[in-house]
Amino acid sequence: MKHSPSLAHYACHRLIDEQGKLYASSVVTIDKNTRFVVKFTPFDHTESPFTHWVGGTIILGQAPFTSPLLPGDSISHYIERMSTTSLPHGTHLVAWYTPLTDLNTQLSSSLVRIEENFQ
Repeated sequence: MKHSPSLAHYACHRLIDEQGKLYASSVVTIDKNTRFVVKFTPFDHTESPFTHWVGGTIILGQAPFTSPLLPGDSISHYIERMSTTSLPHGTHLVAWYTPLTDLNTQLSSSLVRIEENFQ
């Protein structure tokens, strides 16, 4: 993977896309300038330079910058809600982070944007 100083790469145990689809271990690439998701790919289980392993779950959501899950919500609730919601085409995505991997555990606090959590 080529390194670009304007991109950040985060690897996680689980990824939930903006449609509520659950993925296994993945790498999310974020543009540091715009703070939007550039792409996500499956994690190929090899160490890549400039990729920060954060574990947990990354949840993709559309901008604006408000947490898609609140304390007391669960990841499974988000998956259910997003699987019945259609987003406008061309929506900019942002990445949220939780250390949780259990889909049914309730969050004790709001999600944090990944680039704010791991700088």
